[in-house]
Amino acid sequence: MTVFFASCRLFRKGAEGRIREELLKQDLLEAVNIPLYVEMIIEDNLPSVEEALADLKTTWKDSLEAGEKFKTIIQNYIQMHIKVSL
Repeated sequence: MTVFFASCRLFRKGAEGRIREELLKQDLLEAVNIPLYVEMIIEDNLPSVEEALADLKTTWKDSLEAGEKFKTIIQNYIQMHIKVSL
């Protein structure tokens, strides 16, 4: 039988302490290394909302300008290389 405990529970006094002692006495306890929580280290390199919004506006403006430039290039190509007969 396998029993999992959060490690701090095995070091309390009272009934939990007696349970720990009995588990150790009967050689039923293999390892104690289960933390109550896992602390994840997360780096906060994210821009602020204001910075992200400013970047979005700049990028949107740049994409509109690029789209207009592309349209002009295509129109010039069509005028120079494709003869349209009506």
